[in-house]
Amino acid sequence: MYVNDTTTDLTQVVAETDDNGNVTAYYTRSDELLSMEKAGEICYYLYDGHGNVRTLTNEAGRKNILTHILSRSCKMRNVYSSTLL
Repeated sequence: MYVNDTTTDLTQVVAETDDNGNVTAYYTRSDELLSMEKAGEICYYLYDGHGNVRTLTNEAGRKNILTHILSRSCKMRNVYSSTLL
């Protein structure tokens, strides 16, 4: 389940919860999605020149192209992945 911020023109996901309502992931935003924290690990979103999410990087700077649902460098499901051109 998702917790949404509806105070802006475009609704944004700010957290994920399990079936019991416990928060399992947090999303940090500015004008765009910046990071996701899940299971004590933080992953950062990197964008291409068109503004599409293309890569995740962990705190060590290891990158992973978003061709798989599970990121090897972040070890978590990414709900904001984009289709690669």
